[in-house]
Amino acid sequence: MIQALGLGSDVLAVLAMLLAVAGILAFLTLRYAARPSAPLRRIEAWERLKELANRAAETAQPIHVALGAGPWEGLPIAEALMGWVALGYVARRAAACAQEALVTAGDGVLWAGAQGILNEARRQAGIIVPTALPEVRFSGPDPMAYAVGAVETARDRPCTAHLLAGHFGPEGLWLAQAAAQTGAPRLGGTADALTGALLYASLDEAVFGEDLFAAGAYLDQPHHLGSLFTQDLLRSVIIVLILGGTVLASLGLWG
Repeated sequence: MIQALGLGSDVLAVLAMLLAVAGILAFLTLRYAARPSAPLRRIEAWERLKELANRAAETAQPIHVALGAGPWEGLPIAEALMGWVALGYVARRAAACAQEALVTAGDGVLWAGAQGILNEARRQAGIIVPTALPEVRFSGPDPMAYAVGAVETARDRPCTAHLLAGHFGPEGLWLAQAAAQTGAPRLGGTADALTGALLYASLDEAVFGEDLFAAGAYLDQPHHLGSLFTQDLLRSVIIVLILGGTVLASLGLWG
């Protein structure tokens, strides 16, 4: 059968590894979906976001979620998706208290996705809302134009905090510094190393690199825990294989 398909040993090895990873991912996802509790190291930015969400419910002042600028074709998709994940958490907390949100986006796809996330959160909370929500605002497709529009939008009404969730370039530094004039806490981050270095000095709580992609696991999304722990398991296996291979090669037993 294998020979008839023309699959070589290398292809079969890759398929076997993919199936093994998929099996582990499915098992851990189902496990943590049924039992969400898991030992996670503390990430200050996500813990602070939970505290600020509670404060927003008490003060009726929204958290401004800045999703970044477009165009969608040039965005790192993973960062954009994590922005939506963070927005989903904020939207669910706001909907539970029948409060509005405040979202700015610099791309039509990001804007439409934010509309859908807010609508779904409110439907789950039993709130009937129009399809188009005025608190999701398009602030310009150019990065700097978006940053200016996002700050002006946030200045129109008091905000509990500003959350930079998504992909940002150098305009993120300008946005963070301008948002500081409102006096509200600023948190968020990016996976880009250069922008991360700029934002580190501008945000009250910053999250970078892989910590950004762990947002779902920390923000009450149990099914994300399976993905997170699968990645940790694979890292451990790779480290063991590298160390084992090094030892065997040093002893002349391999390679």
